[in-house]
Amino acid sequence: MTGGLYSLSSYLTEAGDYGVTHGYIGASNPPDGTALGRLTTGTQDTFHNSSDTAGDAATTNAARDGFFVGSARTSADRELYRNGSSVATNTTDQSSSGTLEFALHAYSATTGFYSNARISFAHIGTPLTDTEAANLSTRVNALMTALGANVY
Repeated sequence: MTGGLYSLSSYLTEAGDYGVTHGYIGASNPPDGTALGRLTTGTQDTFHNSSDTAGDAATTNAARDGFFVGSARTSADRELYRNGSSVATNTTDQSSSGTLEFALHAYSATTGFYSNARISFAHIGTPLTDTEAANLSTRVNALMTALGANVY
């Protein structure tokens, strides 16, 4: 996929190691690319979709499981959601470029930052609005509830 505007999501039933940078789903060749994951602090969720780390939408969050969605609607409109609610935004004008290969349980297939999180659902799609991200969260959580795997 060529870098640009899209959304990523991961439903984590177990978030994995603390204190280790790891990706849940991503395609990055730092600093370029896109990924959902956890930063080295072990408490910072992040959605990276830019050519520079200044483009990260990140938040400190002690809760480590749930449904994370990152949406890049424009080069200056990136948002991170957890369980259907916005938890971080970034409006720094940055863009992702190049051809990227997506990987699960990692920031990318080439750079690693592998995750031992338990991921029960993931998606790659077009950019999502606030309403679409909330609707996706509701539907995915209903699926996880039906499977007996929901965490919220």
